[in-house]
Amino acid sequence: MCIGYCVSEISVSADQVSFSKSKNGDKSDTKTCTKAITEREVTVLKMLVDVSEFNKLKEVIGCPDCADGGAEWVTLKLEGKLRKVTFEYNKVPEELKGIVMKLREMRAEFKDCN
Repeated sequence: MCIGYCVSEISVSADQVSFSKSKNGDKSDTKTCTKAITEREVTVLKMLVDVSEFNKLKEVIGCPDCADGGAEWVTLKLEGKLRKVTFEYNKVPEELKGIVMKLREMRAEFKDCN
């Protein structure tokens, strides 16, 4: 039950950060902005995740987006495979708090993405 550009995603690769936002259910009007990222910043992000703990997490934690409460997720590419953990909005599992907080900071840098 979101209105306007209420679906957002941040993606990090080895050399750039990409932010996209779209209207709920309408991917045709997606807006995307990108910024360069340094090797050091990528290293910091990697250090914020304990891969063995991440792998122990269930794929879905709680009841994400139940009763329109929203959902968040972290997807990591590990050994060539993607693994996604989804959780309720603002109910970040302890194992992901560091990386989620950093990603939120990075997302805030795109506040002027139009």
